[in-house]
Amino acid sequence: VTRTELTSPVLSDSTGKGSEYLIEQSSLASNAEYIMLQNSSKESFERTITIAKGNSSLALKLSMNEDIITLQILAELSCIRIFIQDQKHNIAEIKIEGLDSEMIMRTSVMEINAKLRNIIVLDSDIMAVYKKAVYITGKEVFSFKMVFYTNVTAGSADTDMNVVDVRFNLTVGCIEVVFVTKFLYSIIAFIDNFQAAKQALAEATVQAAGMAATGVKELAQRSSRFALDIHIKAPVVVIPQSPVSENVFVADFGLITMKNTFVQISESQSYPPPIIDLITIKLSEMRLYR
Repeated sequence: VTRTELTSPVLSDSTGKGSEYLIEQSSLASNAEYIMLQNSSKESFERTITIAKGNSSLALKLSMNEDIITLQILAELSCIRIFIQDQKHNIAEIKIEGLDSEMIMRTSVMEINAKLRNIIVLDSDIMAVYKKAVYITGKEVFSFKMVFYTNVTAGSADTDMNVVDVRFNLTVGCIEVVFVTKFLYSIIAFIDNFQAAKQALAEATVQAAGMAATGVKELAQRSSRFALDIHIKAPVVVIPQSPVSENVFVADFGLITMKNTFVQISESQSYPPPIIDLITIKLSEMRLYR
């Protein structure tokens, strides 16, 4: 505040009330600005909430609503241990660690993520030389991501071969399996005690396969584009000469990759022109040794 303003007639009161009046005016102005900002923030907040509730008129006007999450589900499993035993002794222990899954839904996109950090199957026989029957050698057992897009290939976008309805990414780490016949027979003998459960499992497997086939047919009828990006470090199978022998035969099935691309046949006389899904499967680094 300048000296000229301090000597203005408003501040000439010897009691100092004029100065208080100026201070009050300044304070009121600040409060007014604060209230204005509060109302502005509240209005923006309410507008955001209105979009989140699914107001279609705002959804058409504001592009930011594509990033608004309408539903998010998280699930985490730290560790689960399963013990297999008969009436006389322990047979095996199964340990599953670090299972994380997530589902995110937006206006036009749904994303599903899942990963498993570790799985171990232990032989509980105290005399066993090979304690680990199944174990992971990499950072994680698998990492899975699936993204569904809504109506992205409709209309003129159908001619763009880089646009897909579903993206599927899967990475599987290297799992080592030690094939010891004694341990395998113990597991089979234990499972044979549950004939009814085996039959129910077989029926459920058949039903699941039928549902999967139906889903594939529906996708084919809708001509949905399913982009694949799969990297699998195939299992390494270790076969000892005997349960107590250190001589082993190792089958390393290497690395399996699967990718696909879409190609439109422009020379075709039909309309719309047909689209071919080219899938490339590659097997590399396969080894057999002892």
